[in-house]
Amino acid sequence: MSILAICTHTDFDLPLTVTDADGNPYNLTGKTVSFTIKKKQNDTEAIYTVDQETHTDSVNGATTIPFRYADTSEFEVGRFLWILNIWEAGPTPVATTLQPCTIYKNLKTSFS
Repeated sequence: MSILAICTHTDFDLPLTVTDADGNPYNLTGKTVSFTIKKKQNDTEAIYTVDQETHTDSVNGATTIPFRYADTSEFEVGRFLWILNIWEAGPTPVATTLQPCTIYKNLKTSFS
């Protein structure tokens, strides 16, 4: 298991490939990938959330989660969880994963 590390005040796209338990690509065609960062799993408020309906390569499980400067500049520093839910029709996600996430302060340093 790896920890997602994010710096505040940055602008980037996070590529994700979703696989099944056997490591095969999970087909995302017609599905919404919901990416959320929270302090705790059961928190009602999220630090960040994106619902991605279009994917880089749906058939091969590839999607991209955008992080924009305007959003990351509001992030607080600390340890969190990122939660990935895959939604089809219905009130319950068809797949869920929880992983650790650490947000760091972006220290811009110049050397002369």
